[in-house]
Amino acid sequence: MEIPQEFQKTVSTMYYLWMCSTLALLLNFLACLASFCVETSKGAGFGLSILWVILFTPCSFVCWYRPMYKAFRSDSSFNFFVFFFIFFAQDVLFVLQAIGIPGWGFSGWISALVVLKVNIAVAVLMLLVALFFTGIAVLGIVMLQRVRGCVEDPLLVPPHRCQLSEGPARICCWCFLQPCSANCSCQCSRWGCRKCLPGPMTPDWDALALPLEGADLAPIPEVSGTW
Repeated sequence: MEIPQEFQKTVSTMYYLWMCSTLALLLNFLACLASFCVETSKGAGFGLSILWVILFTPCSFVCWYRPMYKAFRSDSSFNFFVFFFIFFAQDVLFVLQAIGIPGWGFSGWISALVVLKVNIAVAVLMLLVALFFTGIAVLGIVMLQRVRGCVEDPLLVPPHRCQLSEGPARICCWCFLQPCSANCSCQCSRWGCRKCLPGPMTPDWDALALPLEGADLAPIPEVSGTW
């Protein structure tokens, strides 16, 4: 797998979110079509619903899902920046879709309540779409926080994936972002980082914590106790 195991669930959930947003746009198109059939004065909203399906489906995949995928695959700070910038705007759009301002081509809560006075069946369809938009908006905000937590939580970034080329936020993440106690000794070299762990050092942990080639570190003694 291209994505590290600890991030595969997050990436899969984001893919499902993109699929759900595409499905919501298709349902929104059908709801706007039904609304246009019972009230022909809403042709602008129906036309915009077609535009949103054509525009947002490929653009959302290219502009925020692919950067997020590449960021987790290669641990790229630039792709993380692109993802956070664009996906924040996408979350704002999710909220606007759920609100449903009349004439914007979104079958949200306000548009559904307006149509309720004209045709109950169409209003029920639009309410279902509004509920779908609301769920996607909530999930989008939750996933934005989850991805942010994956980037900032040093426990999710193993030592062998620390990269000095990725900027100060990613340098020697285990050494600098975790507090050192009396039983812990941290040493960083120019090319890598190594942190002692509670309890005896096992060969597996020692191999995981080895610095990159060229680093000159003093040996780390065995420690015991808890953090």
